[in-house]
Amino acid sequence: MKTFTKKLLPLLVLLFSISITYSQSKAVGLQDLIGTKGSSAEHELKDRGYTHIKTDKSSNNDYSYWWNNDKKKCVNYRLNNGRVKSIVNTPSSDCNKSNSNRNNNSNKDQTPVEVSDLDNWPANKAYTEMRSRGFKKEKEYVGDGDKRRFFTVWYNKNTRQCVKLAENNAKITEVVKKSDKCNK
Repeated sequence: MKTFTKKLLPLLVLLFSISITYSQSKAVGLQDLIGTKGSSAEHELKDRGYTHIKTDKSSNNDYSYWWNNDKKKCVNYRLNNGRVKSIVNTPSSDCNKSNSNRNNNSNKDQTPVEVSDLDNWPANKAYTEMRSRGFKKEKEYVGDGDKRRFFTVWYNKNTRQCVKLAENNAKITEVVKKSDKCNK
């Protein structure tokens, strides 16, 4: 048993270090974004084929996760004081993707795509962003009542997610993450 453990332990350490190295390695081809403003980095990432997935906040840092569907690659940049401080590769699961689905297009049981960040966005930009996050507009209608808001209903077939966006004066005023308005 000791011999087996002596042989297995170095192998496990090597495999663990390789997985950590890959998942936190510098994102090749994106290092030029370090030092740029967060908004500039977002535009650059979109221009390079990445889609914003989510942003997490931790103390003074924002961690923004981006997915490139062509490269099947998830990256994360750390923003501090409005500037990109680092950009690294992260596991596909950080972008709501699983490695088991990497070679086929069956992503049916994925974690829902984050959409709450679209609240208070200009409506036309929010709609473009919804499409880039895999949503398709299902319907639109004008609500009754005092506010007379315009509603759009979006569906993401990969995550089976139905989302309703409320618009007033060309701005998103409400994001309903689990809408019952989809025809699915």
